[in-house]
Amino acid sequence: MKLTVAVGVGAGLALLAGCSPNFGAPKPIPYQALALDVPAGASADSVASIVRGSSAGLVLLAGPADSAWFGQVARATNLKLSGPTRTPPALRMAFLAGKPVGDTTLTLPVQGGRPLVMHDALYEPRKNRHLDLMMVQIDTASPASAVARALLTYVATDVNQNSPVVLGLIAPNRAIADSVAQLIRPIFVDVRECGGNQGDSAVAAPVRVLYGPETQIYCDEARLLPGTGTPVYARVTLGQKP
Repeated sequence: MKLTVAVGVGAGLALLAGCSPNFGAPKPIPYQALALDVPAGASADSVASIVRGSSAGLVLLAGPADSAWFGQVARATNLKLSGPTRTPPALRMAFLAGKPVGDTTLTLPVQGGRPLVMHDALYEPRKNRHLDLMMVQIDTASPASAVARALLTYVATDVNQNSPVVLGLIAPNRAIADSVAQLIRPIFVDVRECGGNQGDSAVAAPVRVLYGPETQIYCDEARLLPGTGTPVYARVTLGQKP
């Protein structure tokens, strides 16, 4: 989600990937993040218990549940709900965090494949400091290269260049998730690379979690937590890595 005028794809990617001098850098903003895709029938109380136990302030949550279920999880965790989407056929995506500056559900065209369904929310944890949360569902009929191109185009043209991003990918299988994650690696880093490969086991989770660009956000730890939805936990910090 963008607050400023859009830029061209090439220029946007260059700005996102490039380094900038660390003059008068603002104070870092640490977050504990959680991503999970819960199965049908999971109780809202059990999911809320996982969130509370992790002390997460950012939650990327997906599951085949209705709006009332998502609202119950939000109330039980004392976090604000953004979403959920109305993703066909049943899966819905939502965020639990602070109050968003703005949020939207949209579809991104994918060349030679089905459109990507995305939920995108922008947050302002401090004045003039922003964080963008995104979550997308990838269809089996969409080529990984085309999915990666659609995501990078969206980031370059519709995301504020000063807003770091935490991105959740829900892919039909590990191979597709691997391919997309590798193709968007110039901008987004997989949490499996956090803290000296401590996050390797997170590859088994149904939600692949990435963050970027590295000049604006970094990760110190990532691991799987016990519980429904195979939760991926990550400690990320907004700011330049010391």
